[in-house]
Amino acid sequence: MQQLIGQRDFDGAIQSYEAMLLQPGAARAGDLILFDLALLHSHYANPRKDYRRSLAYFSRLLREYPRSPLGEEAKIWSDLLETMERTKRVDIELDEKKKAFDR
Repeated sequence: MQQLIGQRDFDGAIQSYEAMLLQPGAARAGDLILFDLALLHSHYANPRKDYRRSLAYFSRLLREYPRSPLGEEAKIWSDLLETMERTKRVDIELDEKKKAFDR
């Protein structure tokens, strides 16, 4: 997977990690797989980054693995992504109000 990420093949890496989730015994490393999927979806170099999907993977990690050592970091990332989404919505609302005011 690291090779795919190094080659900036985020779609390939995401597909590989998602396939790993379906394998028997995935529960042992499920929190790490979900964490990596979340990071891949929000990676700065991913041209198809999807913060909502990233947030969904972090939320799933917290729900399915409440005792995971990755939990605190997932909470931090979740808070950051939620703040980014709220900021984006506020920016859109401000742009719409500005356009309406300029008319």
